[in-house]
Amino acid sequence: METGKKLGREEGYAAGREEGYRDGLKEAQSAAQLLREAAQQWAGIEAQVADFFERAVLQLTLAVSRQVIRRDLAKETADDLRARLQGLVDALRLDNLLVTFALHPDQVTLLRQHLHALPDSWNLHPDARMELGGVRVRVQWPEGFDGVVAAQEWDARIETRWSEVVSRILEGGG
Repeated sequence: METGKKLGREEGYAAGREEGYRDGLKEAQSAAQLLREAAQQWAGIEAQVADFFERAVLQLTLAVSRQVIRRDLAKETADDLRARLQGLVDALRLDNLLVTFALHPDQVTLLRQHLHALPDSWNLHPDARMELGGVRVRVQWPEGFDGVVAAQEWDARIETRWSEVVSRILEGGG
């Protein structure tokens, strides 16, 4: 009888151990699955957080840059402005043409008050819609053989150039 009790106890112990092992294995597998799912969700969240901070830092950097540009433009002298306009004429190869610059009224006043010798081919047009530093360049070519006058305008406003730069940055084109 003692042997039967011992044998029964051992069998019960083995069966309990086996059942406990199976239950533990199921729990471990469930926990492992939960951890895998959590890791996948975390990876997605991590990417979203990184993207959020990247855009936030970019926006802050752009805001600071915009302020620096505006401050620098407020300090622009007549000579600086003339050099910038001449740079546009040179870059666009408009040397021998009549060029009209649409500028902020304060910039037109600055040029007229401080520079007595602007090129004869330059026409300054005050435009109250312009921000300081912005400029639109317009050229009209003389009549061609067909009697048609050709005109071209370039938008070199700060906000236009700014939008182009921001677009390139956001597209990853730096």
